[in-house]
Amino acid sequence: MIARSLTTVLQRYAGAGPKLGADMFPAEALRKDLDALIRRNGKYFAVTFGILVIMLVLALLLLALNLTQPARAAAVLAASGVSIPFLLRMMLRMWETKTNSEALLALATTLDPKTLQSIVKVLSQPMIKDQKTS
Repeated sequence: MIARSLTTVLQRYAGAGPKLGADMFPAEALRKDLDALIRRNGKYFAVTFGILVIMLVLALLLLALNLTQPARAAAVLAASGVSIPFLLRMMLRMWETKTNSEALLALATTLDPKTLQSIVKVLSQPMIKDQKTS
């Protein structure tokens, strides 16, 4: 979900460039879109981290309260064992998207538009192929 948003941004600009009525690659628009994506991913990451902390505290509290009842403690561990790894995987994907977006934003601020256009085209190619196969 979150990673696809970076794919969407790259695909939007992969075909952009010199056409009738357009002289340059829209580097400034790409920078704004990447910056917005980074901010949005930061919010999602913070919310997911908050949920993870709440779930861990709740699981520890429930375990502490049910130390004398092994069946309930096992149920708490089973429930948290399903949801916590899911949240961790989700957070790792968001972090990967965030760092990829930040690296591309750093390139976008330093490179000339023609070079940036080439990089965006190259980066979007594997993603386009991956989407067609899935």
